[in-house]
This record gives sequence, C-alpha cells and structure tokens, in this order.
Amino acid sequence: MWNRIWLYRIGVIKIISGKTRSYLKSLAHKLEAIIQIGKNGLTEEVLESIDEALEARELIKINLLNNSMLDTKETAHEICSKLNAEYIQSIGNKIVIYKESEDKIIEIPKKWSPRTSFFYINNFKFLLSIFSE
Repeated sequence: MWNRIWLYRIGVIKIISGKTRSYLKSLAHKLEAIIQIGKNGLTEEVLESIDEALEARELIKINLLNNSMLDTKETAHEICSKLNAEYIQSIGNKIVIYKESEDKIIEIPKKWSPRTSFFYINNFKFLLSIFSE
C-alpha cells in the first residue's frame, strides 16, 4: 500500500493545511449527514455513493449507525484511502470528508496574513504619493 507522503511527493494527492482543514470544518458544521452506514458495513455500493456525493458536493458528512459496529476513525481512514479523499474530522458517529472535484464548488481562501496586507497597503500608499505629485 502506498504511503500518503510518497503519494503527495509524486503528485497523486494533495495534503491540505491546518488552516484549510479548520475552514472546511466550519463549512461542515452546517451540513446534514447525507449518507448512512448501517449493519452491512462499508460495501462497494456505499463507496460508490460516497464517491458520487463527493464529486457533486466536495464536502460531505457521513453518519455511522449504532448497529454498524464499526470504529469511526478506522472507517473514515478506510474511505479516504479507497477514494483518495481527505479526512477532515469525526465527532461521535459522524465523519466529515473532503475531495476536490473537477468543478471546484468550494472556494478555499488563499493564505492571508495581516503583515503582508500591511506591507502591500503601505507600498500602495507610497506609489500613490509618487504618482499624485
């Protein structure tokens, strides 16, 4: 089985940053679970429906029912490894998974820091003062 770091290095997958993960967590807070995994466990049909939902929505929440007898984190990592998706979080019996689709539905904000914006604003003011003279 391929190591995630090796797959990242050769460009097969992307590993998302902590800030991106927290942004996706904030988006997932409002979501309802659209897929339920029951006593049959993680079957091929369930994986196909998860893959279709990820392609349509990019960010989904999955509910593990109590009769499934599956561990939440193990199931989440198994889903992510089989579908080449990113594990975002699991709380109780809920799993949040993200996979970037071809039609970018979720706009992830670029890195922004107050220091860089302060630098650009000061340079802009300086350029305005030069051209306004």
